[in-house]
Amino acid sequence: MEPESKRRKESESDGVDSWVVLPVLSDQQSGDTELIPAFAAPITDNKETSRLIKDLRSLYPLAGLQHIKRVRSRKLADGRHSLEVLVCLVSDAPDVDLHTEPLISIDSLLTSNSVRLDGLGPPFLVQIPPIPR
Repeated sequence: MEPESKRRKESESDGVDSWVVLPVLSDQQSGDTELIPAFAAPITDNKETSRLIKDLRSLYPLAGLQHIKRVRSRKLADGRHSLEVLVCLVSDAPDVDLHTEPLISIDSLLTSNSVRLDGLGPPFLVQIPPIPR
């Protein structure tokens, strides 16, 4: 014969357990993601991607941003895919003032003669997270 099961003690408030739930995430993790501005550009010739990454890595290393992918694929409206590359952070760009120059040329970002510009389109602004999430 099986022993009789023990009955659970009920709390005084209608038999409902009163647990208090507390958040365990830090304010940094539960808050909004802070974003920093950067310049990206479309890659017009996919065969130049490897060379462009090497050149950009030597000219503008993304120190402290190892969680960021330098190249991403975007689906176009016609169904094809294009590649975009992260050129540099706005803070690293030489003498660029976004308030006076809303349209930036790739020539003004890549002033070094060591970077060939063939294969890159016009730059545009993107927002990236400075810390991994």
